[in-house]
Amino acid sequence: SPAACATLTSAMRDKSSSVRHRAFRNLRKILGKDINAAAVGDALELERNEDIQHELLRALVTSNSPDAIQRLVKLCSPSARGGYPSELRIAMLEALVRLRPTAAMPLLRMAGEDRDFAVRTRARELMTRPTAVMA
Repeated sequence: SPAACATLTSAMRDKSSSVRHRAFRNLRKILGKDINAAAVGDALELERNEDIQHELLRALVTSNSPDAIQRLVKLCSPSARGGYPSELRIAMLEALVRLRPTAAMPLLRMAGEDRDFAVRTRARELMTRPTAVMA
């Protein structure tokens, strides 16, 4: 029901990782790719478990909504709070390149100067072939 979906969406902002994850999984079963991108993005910003972070990122990418793109831009920006691990930051950049190469280019330029060697190297690679499909 809409009330149940609203409750689960709200639970995705819970302080507890396990509550957020269970809410996300249940919403994903119910809504599929129509899951609320803002709620997924909020959960991703709160999450510290790398496996769950990647699962949330896949949900954002799958939804391919304007909200998901906007959230990815925010997550890829240098001002993004979170201190995400290199692997997740790279996955976010690759996802944005796949979904909206033009929105990704300014962020790739900034990431090309990142302190993290892996992020910097991958961003520079992506700038040379922004429309390539990433694995």
